[in-house]
Amino acid sequence: MSSTNNDSRYKVLVLAKALDVLDLLAIRGSMSLTELCQELGQPKSSVFRYLVTLEARGYVQRSSNGDEYSLGLKLIELGRVVTSQFTVYEIALPFMRKLVDAYGETVNLAILEGGKVVYLEILEGTHSIRMAARPGQHDFAHSTAIGKAILANSPTAAVDNIVKQHGLPPRTPATITSLEKLRAELQRVNDMGYAIDDIENELSVRCVAAPIFNHHGTPIAAISVSGLADRIFGAKVELIGEELVEGTQTISQRLGYRQ
Repeated sequence: MSSTNNDSRYKVLVLAKALDVLDLLAIRGSMSLTELCQELGQPKSSVFRYLVTLEARGYVQRSSNGDEYSLGLKLIELGRVVTSQFTVYEIALPFMRKLVDAYGETVNLAILEGGKVVYLEILEGTHSIRMAARPGQHDFAHSTAIGKAILANSPTAAVDNIVKQHGLPPRTPATITSLEKLRAELQRVNDMGYAIDDIENELSVRCVAAPIFNHHGTPIAAISVSGLADRIFGAKVELIGEELVEGTQTISQRLGYRQ
């Protein structure tokens, strides 16, 4: 099974060949080392190294007699993650549209990936001013309401690792830039049930967000309402926050979450 895009300057050939193994096993179900080598046109020593590495990470498993290889359970786990993201999108979209209709502000759906917020969907509000974020864009977790909503419901060690990896860079003069203050803020988020980006990520913009949980009770996404700070302030912040919590709890329950 040959790979495509051979002219790519950024292609890692060894990785591509290992992925060819997975593609082939997905088609054939299970194969011996000899069969894999014949089909891939690769020497046994190379294919064996790919298999050992993939097996160690759970992407490949050997039969009870050790003669054949098939796809491993790790791929099921990854598949569930991808599926859950699509499921979250489908379930969340009607609620997001309801929020746009109710407040006229931009509504965002995002996940945390690699320690950063990644926007899955952004529904623009009815106001003329557009927010800076776009679907697929990455943002810092510590400065966004969505990021803080997820972090507040994540293990302390996970939060510490994200801070270690990405730091706490200032996005605006209001951004939290110390771990001590971030921990205090995350506790406040837990107490309220929703998070606030109080002009911390984008000048003149305030956001409110609440988390979405899967059936394991893990925060897998969050929804936020974003708009100019002079439109989202005072009692309106609490009103939006309470509606977000109610809506995201319903979405979480549809995903199998039980408190």
